[in-house]
Amino acid sequence: MEQYLVIDLEFCRTDRYLGKLNKYYVPHEVIQIGAVILNEDNEVVDRFRSFVHPMYGKLDAKVSELTGITEEDLKEAPLLRPALAAMSEWMGDRKLIAASWSDTDYRQLSDEMDQKHIHNRRIERLFDGWVDLQKAYTRMVGSSQAISLEKAMIAAQVEVDGRLHDGAVDAFNTAKLISSIRQQEDANIEIRPIHEENSYGEDMGFTLGSAFAGLNWNKDNSD
Repeated sequence: MEQYLVIDLEFCRTDRYLGKLNKYYVPHEVIQIGAVILNEDNEVVDRFRSFVHPMYGKLDAKVSELTGITEEDLKEAPLLRPALAAMSEWMGDRKLIAASWSDTDYRQLSDEMDQKHIHNRRIERLFDGWVDLQKAYTRMVGSSQAISLEKAMIAAQVEVDGRLHDGAVDAFNTAKLISSIRQQEDANIEIRPIHEENSYGEDMGFTLGSAFAGLNWNKDNSD
């Protein structure tokens, strides 16, 4: 099995005036990077966490309450370029497939790096094979509507560790969920790179209960 670099990013909104003034047209900026490495044996073997100081955005009360991130966390944090350089060094020469829960992080990071003229070959190579684990999971359970990480973990009876919406915690929880699924002999999760994926289909009256009704969890996770 492959080794996955499971990534979760947290964002703040961009100040429109500053963005336009500096020709930055992405509506959000990364303020935290969380990542873990899930090895071939479905074990989390390494973790990375960094706050990121925004150039054009400002942490608002809603984002702070949701994520637990404070102004103090961001005050002395590196900008995105050095934060990604640190993550690249941490990754080293390991062959990794980038993965996230939804394609939002993939699009935010690629757009922000482009707008800020950040070039990092090791990070840029991740975009070619980056996979959307939410879409793979949603497809596996036969849903036409995306399922949140929290609901997927509850349905799979995988315990949520830590505070949700912390980048490092969400990356770890995503890895835990995928690890649980990959260890089930009867689970069939098909993971394809984002650039090969089509968009989600229209909502066809999906309910969470019906999506999980046909999924056979292993005996250890049964009631």
